[in-house]
Amino acid sequence: MSEVNFLWLIPVVILLLVATLFLIRRPSPKEPIPNEDLAISPLPPSTVPQLIQPPPMLVPEPQDSRPSAIVIGTSSDAPMITIRPLSSLGQLEPMAPLDPESKGTIDRLSPLLQAVPGLLLAQEAAGRQLMEVVVDGTLVAAADGNGLRAFAMGPNGIAEHARLFDAGTLTHAINVTALWHVASVLVAQKHLADISRKLEGIQKGIDGISQFLDNQRRTRITSTYKYLLQIHSALRSGELSQAARGELESCERSLIEVQDHLMVEYEQKASESIQVGRWGTKKACLGVESRLIQLDQVARDIAVCIETRTAAWVILSLYPGNSQQKIARRESIEASISAFEALGPANRSKLESEIASINSVWNRRKTLEFRRARLGARCINSTDQLSVLSARAFEQIRQSDRVMLRASSPTRLLAHVEDGAIVAIEPR
Repeated sequence: MSEVNFLWLIPVVILLLVATLFLIRRPSPKEPIPNEDLAISPLPPSTVPQLIQPPPMLVPEPQDSRPSAIVIGTSSDAPMITIRPLSSLGQLEPMAPLDPESKGTIDRLSPLLQAVPGLLLAQEAAGRQLMEVVVDGTLVAAADGNGLRAFAMGPNGIAEHARLFDAGTLTHAINVTALWHVASVLVAQKHLADISRKLEGIQKGIDGISQFLDNQRRTRITSTYKYLLQIHSALRSGELSQAARGELESCERSLIEVQDHLMVEYEQKASESIQVGRWGTKKACLGVESRLIQLDQVARDIAVCIETRTAAWVILSLYPGNSQQKIARRESIEASISAFEALGPANRSKLESEIASINSVWNRRKTLEFRRARLGARCINSTDQLSVLSARAFEQIRQSDRVMLRASSPTRLLAHVEDGAIVAIEPR
């Protein structure tokens, strides 16, 4: 072959080489592999696995070593007194108001709580904060102050902070015994209005006490009344004296003695025989009328004596403990009222029988009928008045029962704290 013929093959070979290189070139990483058997479908962006980052290290927050509440009682499950901080007034439930003259008790309570803010509130806290003090009236009235302990409460029960909040430390800091005593006064002060009404009623009865009551019996009623006034005044000032508690027993004994004497006297007067003159009935009728007046006065004296016993029983009920003695005292007073009420019907029949026996040959029939009818109406009025007095005595006991029921509901106080110290306590 000539040289010229060989040369024309050179461009053909070059073109074949270029075409071969183009066909066998490797695909770009950004392009899919032509081989369908080896090709992998790209994942949608939402399913592309992301690089897993390790979780950040959790740094535990320092635990607040302060309890959420402090409770006082024989156990943490049934607290008599609960002290807890409030974030706002919105946390408060409706509260029954205390007597406005109970400021003395509030003043006594404030120093006892001075140690509490340091346990419940931050020492560095600035501005005004609120604390609620709740007193369970039922538990306070049933206890006697022995065996009470302080418990620091957390979200899961008793806080595990023995080093800071052990019972000894809390008891020393809060003065549990003194705080319980003030709580007793707070509950007792709910009875002030009821006691005031009873003392006012006794005063009216003493002002009208009969002249037939001898000086010794009169003095026992009036001296007991004056002593109850003293206890009432001390209670308003925030004091429930244990010495007065003992004197109430002496008052009860004296009043029972006076009451028994008056009951016997009433029956004796009702049983006196009528002295009918031979020449007429005027003197006999005047004697019966005078005796009915005396019976009315003796009945009022008995009522005053029973009302004084009732007032003393109410004050006795304010002292915690001795529940059976209080029940027995109430039952004794109720039995006395029932016996007093029975005097009317029993003696009315005697008097009516004697009034019917009044007779004289010297009086005309119409005169006798008029005098008997007038005495009969006076007798009915006398026994009706006795029934009114006994019903009033029963109502006084029921009224006190209702007050005691209301007083057993929790007593709530709002304490204002500034810079970790209590500056004011008010009833809510």
